[in-house]
Amino acid sequence: MSFRKVALVVSSLALTVQLSLASAIAAEPKGPSRYLQCDGQPNNTTAGETAARLIGALTLLSLFAPAPEAPDASARKFGQDGVDICNSLLEGEKDVESNPVRRLELILARALHKIEAKNYQEAITDVQLARSEATKQGFMADPYFSRSFARSFPRIEAEALVRMGKYREAQDLLLTEGQHSQFAFYPVLTTATYSGFLRDKTSGEDALLDAQARLWPSLLAVKASRFEMSGRFAEAAKARDSRLVFLELFNNPKRDSLGIAGAALSHALAGNWERAEILAADAKSNLEKRVAQGEPETNRSESVEILDLVGVLRLAKDGNLQQARRNFSARSQWIAASFGAVLAVNDQLRKDAPADELVGGLAKSSDQLWQEKVDANLAEKLAKDADNKSLFQNIYSMDRASDYERLSKRVWATDKSKILSKEKANAKDKDRFDGYLATYFDYQTGFAEKFDAFLLHSALVAQKRGYKKFVFHPILESGGAALVHFVEPENEEKFADFTLDAGTVAAELTPAIPDPLTIKQNKAARTKKKAE
Repeated sequence: MSFRKVALVVSSLALTVQLSLASAIAAEPKGPSRYLQCDGQPNNTTAGETAARLIGALTLLSLFAPAPEAPDASARKFGQDGVDICNSLLEGEKDVESNPVRRLELILARALHKIEAKNYQEAITDVQLARSEATKQGFMADPYFSRSFARSFPRIEAEALVRMGKYREAQDLLLTEGQHSQFAFYPVLTTATYSGFLRDKTSGEDALLDAQARLWPSLLAVKASRFEMSGRFAEAAKARDSRLVFLELFNNPKRDSLGIAGAALSHALAGNWERAEILAADAKSNLEKRVAQGEPETNRSESVEILDLVGVLRLAKDGNLQQARRNFSARSQWIAASFGAVLAVNDQLRKDAPADELVGGLAKSSDQLWQEKVDANLAEKLAKDADNKSLFQNIYSMDRASDYERLSKRVWATDKSKILSKEKANAKDKDRFDGYLATYFDYQTGFAEKFDAFLLHSALVAQKRGYKKFVFHPILESGGAALVHFVEPENEEKFADFTLDAGTVAAELTPAIPDPLTIKQNKAARTKKKAE
C-alpha cells in the first residue's frame, strides 16, 4: 500500500473517531462519570482508548477527546443511589464493565453502598460474588493478590456481620480468612479483631495480638488491655512488664510514668501486691522527678488517675471497702485505665455492697457498662457509614510481584547492607537506641512492601551474624524507617514476649521477596513456558 493510501486511511479513521467521540461527548451528561459515582475511581484505560488518544495526539482529535478523570471520592453516590449507579456498570446488555479487575472493585463498591443502605445480607452476597469471580479468573492463586486486595472480601463481609449484631462470627471470619500470616507487616497490623464488641478473647485473637505485638512492641499495651477485659490479669501484668523491658532498650532516662503505673494496676488486679507497690512507688517517684526537672509529662494526669485506681484496690485489699467505694464513685469517669480494668474494679466493689453505696460508677453492673460500651461503639460505626470515606477504606489496593521483587537485590545484600545503618548506635548515648536503623528513601516503594523488606532483611542479617532473635520497632510516623536490635543469647528469655525468630521470619517472607537468583530462574521458566 502506498504512503498516500495509508495517509488517507489514517485520515479517514481519525475523522470517524472524531465524529464518534463528538457524538458521545454530546450525549454524555456533564459531571463525574458513573465510575466516579460508584467508587470514586476513574474508568480503567483500555488498549482501544489508548490507541484513540495516540491517534488524536497526531491529528486534531485531541480537541474532542476528554481528559482522563482523576480519582474523586466526593463524587461517590450514597446508599441506594450508589447501588443503582454501580448496577448500571455491572448489569445490563450494553456498557457493562468487562475488565475482570475493575469488575471486582465495582462489585465491592456496590457491597459497601448496600451497607450504607442497611441491606447487610445483600452486601454479603455481593462479597461472595466478588470472591467467586476472583477465583474463576485465577486471581486467588496469586499470593500477592491474596495478601492484598483479596483481604477486602472477608473485611467487608465482617463489617456487614457486625452491623447485624454477629460480632463473634465477624471476628472468626477475619481470623480465618483475613489473616494468613504472622509476619507480613501490613496485613497483620490491619487485621481487625472487633474487640470493642467482644468481652472474651479466643485463642485466635490471642495469636493475632501476639503477632501484632512482635511486629510493633508498643502494642503490648493493647494486648494487656485485652487480657484485662477478659479477666486474665496475670497475663496482662506480664505483657505490661515486657513493655517496660522493651522501653529500656532505648536507654532513655526520661522514663514512661504512665507505662509503669499501668503495670502497677495490672499486678494489683492480679493480686501481686509486692510487685504492684514497687511499681506504684516508682511511677510516683518518676512523676515527681520529671516535675522537679522542669519537664513534666504531658500525660501526667492519666498516670495520677491510674495510681488513684491502684489506691482504690489497696483500700479494698485492706478491708476498707466503704472508703474504696467512695473513692471509686467520686470520679465521674475512669478514662486512663483500660476499660477491662475499670470493669474488674467495679465487679470487686459491687460484690455484697449495701444499696446506699452503689452510686456513681458503682450504680451499674459491669455487664450494663459493657453493653453501653458496645452500643456506643456500634453507634459510632454506623455514624461513620455516612462520611463517604470510612467504609471504602475496607477495599485494599492490589500488590504486584514486581513491587516486591525489585527490592530483592538490596534485601538479600547481607554482607554490605544498604538498609541497616553501618554502625551500631552508641550504647553510652542514653538518648539513642542500642541497635540499628533500617531505612532507605524511595518514592516508588509502598508502605506494605517497604516494611516487609525491612523485616526480611533484618532476619537475613541476623542469621548471617549468628543471632536467632531480633527486635523490630517500626517508626510509622517517618513513613519508612524501623529500629532493629539483634538479641544476645543471654537476653532471649528476657525479651521473649516481643522478639521475632529470624529463621521463621525469613522462611515466611522469602516467597514474597525471593533472592535475585531465584527471581532470574523464575523469569526464565515463565519465558520458556510461554514459548512452548
